[in-house]
Amino acid sequence: MAAANGADARKAVKPAIGAMLGAYWKAYSATPAALSAMAGDNGIEPDFFAASLRRLGSGEPAEEVLDDSFVTAYAVAGTVEECLEQCRDHASAGVTQMTLTFQGEAPEAAMARFGEAARATAG
Repeated sequence: MAAANGADARKAVKPAIGAMLGAYWKAYSATPAALSAMAGDNGIEPDFFAASLRRLGSGEPAEEVLDDSFVTAYAVAGTVEECLEQCRDHASAGVTQMTLTFQGEAPEAAMARFGEAARATAG
């Protein structure tokens, strides 16, 4: 999510991250290998990750439970420039395709700003 204020963008994506992780955690609760894969290699300390998922499962709001380590691990969010940098980081790590979902009050406008900035930096 690209926004004028990076902190606002990171806060705004936390409910979507919480919903996604909560659904996966519940769906894979009977599959320890899947839960281990979810909690591994994401840069989040495993006990903190599990405790955060339990808190989400008990109904606590994602904005209060998830810190920015979850945003870094599971989203591209910040100012347009920060989002472009995060996409470049993913590309440097070997990612060749990404699907970006724009959220917020005016996703079409955010998508247009991001596309314009991406075109400007591409060439």
